[in-house]
Amino acid sequence: MKLRWLVVLALLLGLAACGGGAPATAPTAAPATPQATAAPTAVSTPGATAAPTAAPLPATGTLVVYHKSGGIMGINDTLTVAADGTLTLTSRKGGPSTTKVDQAALHRLVELLGSAEFAALPPRAEVPGADQFVYEISVAGRAQPTVLTMDGVQNPPVLDEVIAELEHLRGLVR
Repeated sequence: MKLRWLVVLALLLGLAACGGGAPATAPTAAPATPQATAAPTAVSTPGATAAPTAAPLPATGTLVVYHKSGGIMGINDTLTVAADGTLTLTSRKGGPSTTKVDQAALHRLVELLGSAEFAALPPRAEVPGADQFVYEISVAGRAQPTVLTMDGVQNPPVLDEVIAELEHLRGLVR
C-alpha cells in the first residue's frame, strides 16, 4: 500500500515538474495544481451572492485556452482557440501545430462558453485517484477565468459539452 502511494506521489511530482509555460495568448490566470480530496468538491467564491450571467466572448483574439494533462501516457496538451477560428495545439511531443476552422465549427462552443450555465460553474472540482486526466479551461472575461475538472467528477452537463467540443477541435489539429 505504501509503495502505491509513493508511485502516485512520484507521478504527481513528475507531472508538476514537466509542466510547460502557458502560451503567450493564454489568459493570465495562474495554473491550478490538482490536489486529492475525499469526495468531489466544488469551490465557490466567498461572499458571492448574485447568480453569474453570461459573459460576452471576445470578437477577436483568444476565445479559450484548453489544457489537458495527465493519464498514463502523461499527456500535456494545450489548445488555444482564437475567435477567428485559428486552432493552435502545443504538446510535449513537439512544437505547435496550427489549423483554421470556419466559424460554423466554433458555433456550438461559442454558444456554450457564453451561456449563463457555464458562467455559473465553480472554478474547481476534484476527486482522488491516479492516472486521471485533468481538464483546465480558461476563458477571459469570466469572474473566475479558469475552470478545472478531472476524470471521475460528475460535471454539470454544460462542462461535459464544452470538453467534448474542445476535444473535437483538438482532434482537428493533430
